[in-house]
Amino acid sequence: MAALRAACALLFTMAACSHDWDAYDPRLGTTGGDGGGGASPTTTSSTGATTTGSTSGSTTSSSTSSNMGGGGAGPTEVTYTAAVADCVRPTMPNPDTCETEVGAGTMTVDTEYDPPIDLTPRHSYLRFDLDGTLAGKTIDGATLRVRVTAISGAESNQTGELWQVQPFTRNDLFVSTPSAVGSSPIADDQGPVALSELVSFSVPTSLISPNGSVYLGLLPLTTNGVDYYNANGAEPPVLVVDYH
Repeated sequence: MAALRAACALLFTMAACSHDWDAYDPRLGTTGGDGGGGASPTTTSSTGATTTGSTSGSTTSSSTSSNMGGGGAGPTEVTYTAAVADCVRPTMPNPDTCETEVGAGTMTVDTEYDPPIDLTPRHSYLRFDLDGTLAGKTIDGATLRVRVTAISGAESNQTGELWQVQPFTRNDLFVSTPSAVGSSPIADDQGPVALSELVSFSVPTSLISPNGSVYLGLLPLTTNGVDYYNANGAEPPVLVVDYH
């Protein structure tokens, strides 16, 4: 618990400590790949966007687009890196404090952060700023992808639920947490996850619009919290939009 957290902090200066040290053997998830033959997918930068990931202090999403078809016009996807992806303690919101608690480049989703010392939850909030790439296009699907960190204790028996939330900026997260939209999550908990696992949540296409923003919250269901890379982490969250 607290003693183990202190020890972990000394051993892993830049990494997240576990907030539930019970033994746990998660089932490995699977991830699918894009099948099909033909020419290899080609990737191009979207107008006005960069092809690199989020950098520290960034408040603007970046995106890349690729044609997944083998010949002629085919389905295309564009990937947006999170402009904001941070955790907060709802009763005392401060994303910088939450990142310090969990570890640099990390956000957590947990119902009880450090029992029995700290029984308060931690929620994570994400914002994606879309560009004009999707103007005049038909949206076929959208997926949030978040990566579990590689530090022992980051794995969990539950991923948390994905909710649509009210619009927010990162500065807002120092004052309050955005309210959930609706009475149910837009994507259910995905079950057990292992270290370094890529977790995918389906996002309703109704939330996607050119030059708009998507506001999401990952809310916990378990005391065995899960740690993901945040916007400044080794692999920031991304929103992948399929269109034609």
